[in-house]
Amino acid sequence: MLHSHNPHQFPLKKLKQLAHSLCDSFNSRNNDADGYWALGVLYQLAQQRRSTNVCLDLYQCQIIPDSPELHPLLLCWFRKLEHTLQQFDIPSLLIKGAMIEVEFAVPLPQHSPANVAHLLDRFMQLPTSKACIIRCTLENVFGDVRVAERYSSCWPHNANRETRSIRRFSEGWLRE
Repeated sequence: MLHSHNPHQFPLKKLKQLAHSLCDSFNSRNNDADGYWALGVLYQLAQQRRSTNVCLDLYQCQIIPDSPELHPLLLCWFRKLEHTLQQFDIPSLLIKGAMIEVEFAVPLPQHSPANVAHLLDRFMQLPTSKACIIRCTLENVFGDVRVAERYSSCWPHNANRETRSIRRFSEGWLRE
């Protein structure tokens, strides 16, 4: 446990690991927005707003572009951040900012990194699929910033082609 707020004792390696952990979780098919795949729902939002990216600012509690119906997703990820900070033994008061940004319809790099290689097969099988980059940025109160990125593939949400998960009931989506 960190007992000091000395910047020389702040676990920057843990901050980087935390960013990667959040990035990986956000990329998961278990990342739901009202029972649908969150990446697809966010891609649909971006297209509706004529944007190429969506940003969840966890500490400012806002989604850009704004979408009130996705505020439960924002709250869910704030809670996941708080839980993960506890798991990594980092006091939340030492974190100044946390953002998860998804950039849609990005070109694959010419020299694909290892985490992109598996996407090439998926693109051949799913012609409607597009590459995206998930970026998680964390900043501590000392001004240190750590960024993690993951390439993935996704497609815009389409309720007519997708099956809704029953997890939405356990996550409070329909409780109001």
